[in-house]
Amino acid sequence: MVASFKMTYSSDAGRIGILRVNNKKIETPAMFFQYPFRDYIFFWNDVSIRGLLVNAHFLMRKRALLERVQRTGIKNFLKFDGVVMMDSGGHQIQKYGYAIDACQISKVYNTLNPDIGVVLDRPIHPGFSQISIHNAVDYMIQNYYVMKSTTKVTLLPVIHGYSKKVIEKCIKEIPSLFWGVGSLVPLILGKSSNVIGDHTVVGVKNGKKILIETICFIRKILGEEVFLHVFGIGSALTMHLMLYLGVDSVDSASYEWFARYGHIQLPGKGRINITGYAHEKCSEHRTINWKEYECDCPICLSTPKHELLSIFRKSKDARTIHNLHVHAKEMELARERIKENSYELFVEKRFEGTQFYKLFKYAKRLKNNFH
Repeated sequence: MVASFKMTYSSDAGRIGILRVNNKKIETPAMFFQYPFRDYIFFWNDVSIRGLLVNAHFLMRKRALLERVQRTGIKNFLKFDGVVMMDSGGHQIQKYGYAIDACQISKVYNTLNPDIGVVLDRPIHPGFSQISIHNAVDYMIQNYYVMKSTTKVTLLPVIHGYSKKVIEKCIKEIPSLFWGVGSLVPLILGKSSNVIGDHTVVGVKNGKKILIETICFIRKILGEEVFLHVFGIGSALTMHLMLYLGVDSVDSASYEWFARYGHIQLPGKGRINITGYAHEKCSEHRTINWKEYECDCPICLSTPKHELLSIFRKSKDARTIHNLHVHAKEMELARERIKENSYELFVEKRFEGTQFYKLFKYAKRLKNNFH
């Protein structure tokens, strides 16, 4: 399949580009929304989005669903005309110990025909030994060449590693113009985390700084003409850190994941729990003044302001559509501010009063040192 990426604008605070794949075009930076194949309405009917991320491994475990999707192809099944990226499901395969190889993933890609297929990889944790990390790198590199010979889908190899040696090895071994970066979630969590509903991911001390350093180095060594996607760091706040560091696309499951636990997302505030499902201590910054509240998502536009709190408390779908809109709007604003050369100030304002403000300042200093 034919894919290309061309950068059209670049500044110290972000990049604009055009990703073309299979006669489709996305302006970057862009968001790929993870679709979990549950019995949901198709949320992209309510909010205009251009990228979806789906999971091959999930479909392989649901044989009846896989057969349904195979009969139509993934894009017809989803009734979606944007770019579909399909993750191999390396994290789930590793977590649950499934015996799935690169040829099996290639077969799924060939039958479902996504626009971009992620190479079967093996996620790591910063606490892993260097031997385990290098084994994971070798595994991804080997799978890339197996899949390159067994599928015509545009492949996205993935860097898993935090040292210069590991990063340089990946990029040297695979001459790709498209790259992903994974195994970053433990870094953004820091040493302790109240991550909702999942206690399997353990953070690390100074993880956030390692994250910033890793992305800065990868962006520098790849050069400006290579497309870079970051997995797992795509909330309505953290996306701005990644885009500020020169990332071209991110993905998000948090729009739906947070909605499940009673959260809505607000620009510059992050997630705010309004149902009591998740017991969190929230700062004064993470509160809502409903009298001054403004939002142009489909739910907020169609609901009287005095009824919004009740609707959001009762309806997970309402929370999900709202969260999806906030993510899409933030990405749209990011593109606008980058073009106006005002993105750095925009990001700083978004992070004021949040836990990420000091991290933004660190990223700013580090970027200046890299130049």
